[in-house]
Amino acid sequence: MMNSDNRKEKDFKNHGKQSLAEPLISTQDLSIGYRRKKQHKVIGRHIDLALHPGELVCLLGPNGSGKSTLMRTLAGIQPSLDGQVFLKNHPVTAYSKKKLAKEMSLVLTERKHTGNLSVYSILTLGRYPYLNWFGQLQEKDKSIIKWAIRETGIAPFINSHIDKLSDGEKQKVMVARALIQETPVIILDEPTAHLDLPNRIGIMRLLKKMAKDTGKAILLSTHELDLALQAADVIWLMMPDQSLVTGVPEDLVINGTFATAFQKEGLKFDGQSGTFKFHEWDGKKTVTLEGGQTTRTWTARALEREGYAVAPGGDLHIMIHENKTHTRWQIEYGGERHEFALLEHVIKFLRQKDHGKLTTSNKTNYTKTLAWEKI
Repeated sequence: MMNSDNRKEKDFKNHGKQSLAEPLISTQDLSIGYRRKKQHKVIGRHIDLALHPGELVCLLGPNGSGKSTLMRTLAGIQPSLDGQVFLKNHPVTAYSKKKLAKEMSLVLTERKHTGNLSVYSILTLGRYPYLNWFGQLQEKDKSIIKWAIRETGIAPFINSHIDKLSDGEKQKVMVARALIQETPVIILDEPTAHLDLPNRIGIMRLLKKMAKDTGKAILLSTHELDLALQAADVIWLMMPDQSLVTGVPEDLVINGTFATAFQKEGLKFDGQSGTFKFHEWDGKKTVTLEGGQTTRTWTARALEREGYAVAPGGDLHIMIHENKTHTRWQIEYGGERHEFALLEHVIKFLRQKDHGKLTTSNKTNYTKTLAWEKI
């Protein structure tokens, strides 16, 4: 029995591999938004994009930029304002619901009434397009369900009622159901929402592996910028001018597109770290920082939070000394040398210095308590 299940899972992993030359989903001069009486509210316009087999694509953009609207339009459940959406070179609107369910699985953020169903019952719904006249699960169906349960880690609550689960657990169940549906295209609206960091990383790794191993085209929207930069093959970025820019993550960072898309007052995208910074430098306080790369990076973050900029020839000089068991920070200030065993104490020292409250007793206290020669 085990050999049979493994063989079927292997067959499933090879299912749907296609030539990378032809996109599974493409658009032509697409405009998205809402029809309100005689007026149209346009959210995005002149969108030309392509989703290829084997790609994990992350859709990013500020709140209200139209990410969910775009996904609903691509899935054929919301009409476009203009232009066309194609699924395998055919208009998505030409597919029947059952035919579309075999080509595309969709998980949206909207809550749906699921009654008093168990998790396993909800998972079986993913096999609905493939069931026989009697609605019975075949061995292949059961094998795929077991595979998705293991991959998403939902086995501990497989017999629970869905309404008894946390939001994060429900999210994992819906991702599992999308995998069970066994479609060439998977569209997920914020699949990592409500999950803690280990589970967010786990879901992204699973989707990345799925795209690579099966040739599926997977599109997901997310606010997890750091995970998207690491995992995505391609990023679709909704821009403030209602356009959409696509590209490899590194290209969008290098050419400044990320900084432009998320630019707000007091928020700056750091191209070196791939993260946003909200600490403003007032142009007054600088520090020269020397030491090992990892500790230096985290020290710089702490200093930036205090309003310092790390630069050569700074007003202060901090030297980090490390060995296998200890780390110490050495600050030269006012012709004296101060040493500290924790960044917490470095910060307290700098705050007192900045406010002119550094007294002889304070300096002596720090030295006696924290200097490595005294430990």
